[in-house]
Amino acid sequence: MAAVEVVASTLATALSGNAITAERYVKVFAELGHTSKAVGHPSGEADVVVALNAYRSARAIESAAAGRSLVVVVLTGTDIYRFLPSDPDVVLGALTRADRIVGLNDRIGDDLEPRHRALLDIIYEGAAQSVVARDGASTEFAVAVVGHLRDEK
Repeated sequence: MAAVEVVASTLATALSGNAITAERYVKVFAELGHTSKAVGHPSGEADVVVALNAYRSARAIESAAAGRSLVVVVLTGTDIYRFLPSDPDVVLGALTRADRIVGLNDRIGDDLEPRHRALLDIIYEGAAQSVVARDGASTEFAVAVVGHLRDEK
């Protein structure tokens, strides 16, 4: 099994979305049998570094890529809709250092260059595709969005 570090530059801010996601990912990796922990910056000892947010984790990605770690970058909406237009060199530099890229919706690749799109896998988080009532009939349902919604989201 692998030693996995999940990097969230906002780890010190316990209520940030990336910090909460990092802790959730740590649990998933642990359930899969890996040794995992959330960190603000990679230690240089992990087999795999999963960096949340290409822009905010750019230095951590550079550090991990310079070492022996496999680097996975999880693109966030903030990366694509705010930082790619405003700071493309930082975001694209982080993506260029990645061994794999993860997107959280199937339109994320629309904004990537072909070389980065080739590294992209999509993981759908927390969404049900359909709801079936107890009697087997399809039913409509209401959706509540809970989170830190900003213009780019």
